[in-house]
Amino acid sequence: MGAMILTLLMSVGLGAPTHVDLASPHALGTLDDLKIEGASGPCERTDTRLTCPTDRGLRFSWNRDDGVLHGDVSLASGGHGRLFVLAAEPPADSELLSAHLRSRPDRRDLLAIQRILLGSSGSPPAWPDPTRFAIKREALEHPDPRVRRIAVEAWQPFVAGTPHDPLPTTAPSPLREDTLEKLLRDRDPAVRRRTLHLLRAARPDLDTERLATMYRGTFEDPHPSVRALALRILPDAVRRDLIPATEAWELALHHAVAPLPAGRAACNQLAQLKPLVAQAGVGPERAMETCLEHHPERAWAIASAWRDVLPARESWMRTLLFHTVGLSPDVIRRWHELAPMTLAALVSEWPDDTSPERRELARALLQHRP
Repeated sequence: MGAMILTLLMSVGLGAPTHVDLASPHALGTLDDLKIEGASGPCERTDTRLTCPTDRGLRFSWNRDDGVLHGDVSLASGGHGRLFVLAAEPPADSELLSAHLRSRPDRRDLLAIQRILLGSSGSPPAWPDPTRFAIKREALEHPDPRVRRIAVEAWQPFVAGTPHDPLPTTAPSPLREDTLEKLLRDRDPAVRRRTLHLLRAARPDLDTERLATMYRGTFEDPHPSVRALALRILPDAVRRDLIPATEAWELALHHAVAPLPAGRAACNQLAQLKPLVAQAGVGPERAMETCLEHHPERAWAIASAWRDVLPARESWMRTLLFHTVGLSPDVIRRWHELAPMTLAALVSEWPDDTSPERRELARALLQHRP
């Protein structure tokens, strides 16, 4: 479903501005359907914002019968509010959802809750009315962790701003920082992992400093799967300004010595972070040495990502060729440019009983290099 977002900013004399952020799916209306009372002069308009003077506060209403405003429908001068356009009529499956949530859910209940709140392939979930909106919020505190997992996923389109969500990336988030902090303390690691996915693309109206504090805390999570996910989303966290690129690099290096799954995820990110840290003067040699020692299979990714700056050391080449199951044609070609005699000698001494298919591929790459 397409969507639009509206931000209103009202200048109040010389005082603080009064503004409200509003998000609406196109099916429920456009900017023209917002009614504003209390403006003391004409409003200026851009694609996503109205700027209105006011000296006595503002009140908002929706000029269509199929949608209702939810949130701060009135604001005093200098206030800041958020509004969402919700469906005026409850979805047809509302009573069914309430029944499933009230019960002690079995597998059939969970499948029904999942279908209603998340939709299915080619069938997105119904846009919520105010009651469904409240039910989704209450589901975040359901005693069954399986329901809480579904509920967190159901909030993804509202909290995380990606081009695939029904609201624009700049839309306001209905879940605020306190709620996200609470979810990251949930006793169920799967709930915490799903909340991490919200942080990686959290909407810009959420406080970046608080989000960054939450994110850093996940590296100390007691469950290894949560720590591993925190590492896997390092590039997204850098792009969201939750963490500087150089700090992300140091975190990945620090965790690369850890056992699976966090250590493997860290080594993968030492490759994935290359576009974000290449100009920062980091040393990929240390990353290569660390991952060769602790997770040698992942070192192929580092060798490939950093092949334009890494040297062709014989010890690295020997470990990767003889003690892993991977092989990168790009790395083989780069080694041949830097150390052709060393590479040829290693390939010639390749043991017959050690990955003969990889050996033949390496030989073919040397014989048919561009």
